Amino acid sequence: MILAIFVLLLLIYIPLKIYIARSGEVPRIPDGTRLSIFVTNELKGYREPCG
Repeated sequence: MILAIFVLLLLIYIPLKIYIARSGEVPRIPDGTRLSIFVTNELKGYREPCG
């Protein structure tokens, strides 16, 4: 079953990768755009403060 899922995903991935490669130039990300990643552990009891 896992092998069938892998093959299916591969059959989707390869044509998509070829399409993206042929589609041309990748759009430029505007200046000022920022990506922030917040990694934490054990937020089970975390609650936002009121207000």
